[in-house]
Amino acid sequence: MRKRNMEDACTYLAADHGVDLRPKVSANEDLHAQVGSHLRNLDVSCRKYSSALYTPADWHHANATLAAATTNAQNSALVVDKESRQCMRECACASDNRQKQSTRLLKERAQLVRSVQSDLAKVSWVCREEEEQLEGQRQRALRSLAALTRPTLVNAECLERRRNRLERDLVADDLHHQLNQETEAIEEARRCISEAASEAATRLAGLRKAREQVERDWAAKQRAATLETQCIGLKIGRLCPAATHPPFQQVEVESWSSASDQTIGEAESQVAASTELRSRIDEALTAAARRLRTQADAVDDALERRVAQVEHSRVALENQIDQVVRGVVEMERLQTDLRRAGFNNGLPLRVAQQRLQTRKARPQPAENCTDLPQSGLLAEVAGSEGAAQQLEAAEAAAEARLAELLR
Repeated sequence: MRKRNMEDACTYLAADHGVDLRPKVSANEDLHAQVGSHLRNLDVSCRKYSSALYTPADWHHANATLAAATTNAQNSALVVDKESRQCMRECACASDNRQKQSTRLLKERAQLVRSVQSDLAKVSWVCREEEEQLEGQRQRALRSLAALTRPTLVNAECLERRRNRLERDLVADDLHHQLNQETEAIEEARRCISEAASEAATRLAGLRKAREQVERDWAAKQRAATLETQCIGLKIGRLCPAATHPPFQQVEVESWSSASDQTIGEAESQVAASTELRSRIDEALTAAARRLRTQADAVDDALERRVAQVEHSRVALENQIDQVVRGVVEMERLQTDLRRAGFNNGLPLRVAQQRLQTRKARPQPAENCTDLPQSGLLAEVAGSEGAAQQLEAAEAAAEARLAELLR
């Protein structure tokens, strides 16, 4: 009866209270301890909740049921063990395959990065070579600007000397025209060369910037290739749970390829523009040198013609000067004679005027009369004054003639 009560209690607890009497899938040595613990708990429950007693058959049935449950648990454990080992083998094989696939992809990626890095290295070398050539062309332009200093000074001195000529020699002749054209040619050459040098400096900055970008991209590719190589050779690693999180600002493969292509394209465009600029600078320098040389020859020819003209004019002027000098001497001699004649004419005039002034002192009104001497003195003064005026007019004419000759 006690055993039946225990079996009923076990059935009651298993049905109503959800007590699972099956052993866990664990080690076999813990199974008997768990069964004993359940039996003790059932014995206590039977004494507490039931007063009925079970038959030995029921007790044996409960034990057989428990043994069957134990056997089933062991069989399940064996199945789980087999499946687990099969799972481990499959997982290991899949992991090896995934690792081989990842290694292959890493090698392909490293090869791709090395290929792009090689292209970047070639472009960087081309940029550096183009920088050196463009810098040489810029230095050539600067030397050409410095060489223009002497022609500029010579031209300015020629114009300054011609501006210092006498007013009658300030002639806008062919030489003056050629000198002005030479000034314009020098200024035009200076402007073109200065613009070319400035454009070369700007292009050098852009080319240097593009090359630095290529070198930065090359360094990034070098670092990436090194990391890819490290990843390929990595056999043992450490656990990094956050490694699966995408890094900040991660881009797609297409963006990566387009960025590299854009960097290379920008550098190549800068190199092409620099090559075209070097060609234009060379053409500008050649054209400027040709024009300045042609203009210098034209100035020299005009100067020779002008020298010949001036020499011819000088000879003619010397002959005229001789004639003028002789005329000046004659006019000066005539002026001397006229002054002497005027002085001689002034003596009687002063005497007559003094006589008239003296006669004014006669007593008035009886003695102060208009008599014949008074009329004669007045006529003498008038005649002397007329002669003096004629002499002054002749002297003025001679002086004017002399002034014309001296002018």
